Amino acid sequence: MRKKKANEAKEAPVSGANAEQIGGSHYKSKFEHWDLVEETGMGYLEANCSRYVVRWRAKDGLEGLKKAHHYARKLLEVVATGKRVNKAMIGTRKDNDGKLLRGAEFCQINSLTKTETDVVLRLINWQTSDHIQEIMALITGMIDGYDGYMQHNKVAQF
Repeated sequence: MRKKKANEAKEAPVSGANAEQIGGSHYKSKFEHWDLVEETGMGYLEANCSRYVVRWRAKDGLEGLKKAHHYARKLLEVVATGKRVNKAMIGTRKDNDGKLLRGAEFCQINSLTKTETDVVLRLINWQTSDHIQEIMALITGMIDGYDGYMQHNKVAQF
């Protein structure tokens, strides 16, 4: 039997609501999206945008990317009214850095691509409407590249 090294983290068994999934199999991770949302304090629009970016390959395909873009567009509209700030970035610099580190960990555990990771981290960290427009541009690039991505990752059918 192999001894655990002192610096190896114990993997906690999945329990509670994370141990159960109602329908589908697109949420099977050690670090679930809803846990990221709760830990970072993401707002509703950011959380839904990131949810569709995270799961589009496993569940919704092109429609999921379009939904992500739709949520980002709504976020931009709300921010333009001047009545909305990034709820996740209210706190000390140290708190905010910790949220980004957890976001990066989430992206790594869930095997997100570089672009998907950029979108998720920007949704945690946005400050201005220009940042939201950058998020929208990244998602637009994913939408525009969808056919190429699917062709490149096509599984041969026998």
